[in-house]
Amino acid sequence: MNLSESIPQEEIRAMRAFHFLEECLRDLSYPNHILFVWVTEYYVQDCCSYMNRLGYRYYARFIWANKPANVQPAREYLLMYYKGNFLPFTINFSGPLKLTFTGSVKTQKCKPAAAYSMIDAFYPYWSKLQLFGWTRRPGWSVFHQNEKKYK
Repeated sequence: MNLSESIPQEEIRAMRAFHFLEECLRDLSYPNHILFVWVTEYYVQDCCSYMNRLGYRYYARFIWANKPANVQPAREYLLMYYKGNFLPFTINFSGPLKLTFTGSVKTQKCKPAAAYSMIDAFYPYWSKLQLFGWTRRPGWSVFHQNEKKYK
């Protein structure tokens, strides 16, 4: 038995996804940029630690009160990080920015359109890249690990 056979398939998929994420951030982003990351409640702390190791600074958290059909309500977090020498907003918020929003989606893979509208409103002239995405949006480039190509 070799080492790769002793690692659970779920962990191997996660390791590949993290490697893909690191490559994309290294090769496809500007030195100064903002990063939004969707993460379930269970993985918030792990994500924060991982992004910190990659040199990102945490800035804000947006909470999606998700109620999928036939499933218990859950929360997903849209965490906002930045890298470089600027703050993500030119508006100075008086305290930690926390926003809870709702929105229904067709499938579990989809995220609420309100989140993307918010990002578009904050950054109307910036290039936007979505990794692991499934939905095409005007002004966004979508890059998915399984397809290895731009849409």
